[in-house]
Formats: sequence, C-alpha cells, structure tokens
Amino acid sequence: MPAPVDDAAIQKALAQHKKAEEQVVEELKALVRIPSISFNEGYDPKIVHQSAEATCVLMRKCGLKNVELLEAQSTHPYAYGEWLDAPGRPTLLLYAHHDVQPAGDESAWASPPFEPTERNGRLYGRGSADDKAGIVVHTSAVDAWLGTGALPLNVKIIVEGEEEIGSEHLGAFLQLMEFETAFMGEFLNIDAFNQEGVELGKKLTYALMGRAGYDEYRAMFDDYERRRGGA
Repeated sequence: MPAPVDDAAIQKALAQHKKAEEQVVEELKALVRIPSISFNEGYDPKIVHQSAEATCVLMRKCGLKNVELLEAQSTHPYAYGEWLDAPGRPTLLLYAHHDVQPAGDESAWASPPFEPTERNGRLYGRGSADDKAGIVVHTSAVDAWLGTGALPLNVKIIVEGEEEIGSEHLGAFLQLMEFETAFMGEFLNIDAFNQEGVELGKKLTYALMGRAGYDEYRAMFDDYERRRGGA
C-alpha cells in the first residue's frame, strides 16, 4: 500500500532522512572516489562500468527493485531501478548521470579531485555535485520514504553513463522503458530528453548547480570554469 500524501507522511520521511544524513554523505563520497570519466580517448571504460555497478549497489540498498545494469550499442552502462508498489498512483521517472568530466590540471585543485574533501561545510571533488549528488538525492529520498513503510507514488530511476559526452543513446534506452506522467532531473540535461522519438509527460526540472535561478553570474577565469565543469 502506498504512503499517504499529507504533511504527516512528509514529516516522517524527513525525519528518516535526518537520521541517515551522515550515511548519505559517505555514500556520495564513495561514488566520487570512482573516476568515471566517460571521454573515449585516454580513459579506461572499465572505471565507468565500475561506477555504474556502484550505482546499482546503492539502488538495491535503498530498496529499489528490478535493479539492473543496462548496456547497448557499445556505450557506457546505465543503471536502472524501480519501485512500483503504488497501484493507481502516478509514476515518476528520476534521472541522473554517474559519468564525470576529466579533472584537468590537478595541480590547480586545492585537494585531490577524486578524494572527496570537506571544507567549510562543503564537499569538494569531481562529480560531488554534477552529478553524483543527483544519484544520492534520488536514492536517499527513496530510502527515507521506504523507511516509513512505503513511497507515495511509483518511481523509476535511470542513471546514465554518457551525459558528459552527449547522451547519444539516452533516447534508445528510454524507448525500452515504459514510463508515464512526470520526469524530474538536473536542469542542464533536459535537452537530452527532447530527442526524436522520445515523448515525456509532465516535466519538473530542478537545479543541482549553483547558477540556476540567477539572471547573471560571473566566471573570474575561463580556464577555471572549464576545469570546474560544475562539479
């Protein structure tokens, strides 16, 4: 039976999440330590595969069902999981990606790019925001709701492994899945869902990056911005 949709149920889920905050941060750190650079030249695709496997482990841990590694057309693997025990309720498709950009000049980093480091209440490391935080946002929310007994709606999660190189096969993967009603994901990735042959229902976009919601921003150094990559 799905969870009720009311303030009391939401507060219970938030309380569950509060108890798991430290664990959630450690789960994010574990993902950041995997240098899952999806660029095809000069980087080991086996590491991207390792990142997808780690994402599947996290999905199973949070309570998702039918978790699997999706591979096709020689692309980097995707991770997929679902919870469909809310008959009659909508289905929400959640999106994230587990691949990252190269670290660039590592000497320019204040700490090693693939060793997550906490400074002044922030976590630094390649992928700590874009987009391994997106993965953990989804899995920790599912975990919190299931900690209360159930989710209030059905959920499908797809985590791709090629966003940083153009999401070439995302449409093909989505066509293999059945989904309806709503999509939620990082706002810079929404164009990937507008590919030919892919039709979505309602879309709710949100920002994992600090620029969203601002009319203007300033990058002090162009090379710094390229190196940062939002992560």
